[in-house]
Amino acid sequence: MIKLAWVLPTVLAVLAVEVSFRTGMAIPIPFLIIVVCVVIAGSMGGQRSGLISGLIASLFVFNSYLVGFGPATLTGSLLQVALGSVFHASGHIAWATTRTTRYRHTSAA
Repeated sequence: MIKLAWVLPTVLAVLAVEVSFRTGMAIPIPFLIIVVCVVIAGSMGGQRSGLISGLIASLFVFNSYLVGFGPATLTGSLLQVALGSVFHASGHIAWATTRTTRYRHTSAA
């Protein structure tokens, strides 16, 4: 349960970006901030946290497409949104990379 707390930074980042969009205040590079949160969730919180964070980020990208928010390279067409759903995979990749690195360090000792 504690590891699922690593989803919280992603949720807070998505909420901050959404509030800033609705109020007209600009957050610089909002999607990069969300990607960093997903990677942190995957590497620190484990596979489940990474996948949940990635799913939240993917849903946010789809929502951004629907409301017309975000860079055209990410939310310009439905195909780009589908490719932007790589957010979902980035949490899993971060978990797998961290797990492999930790395994190598513990088996070498």
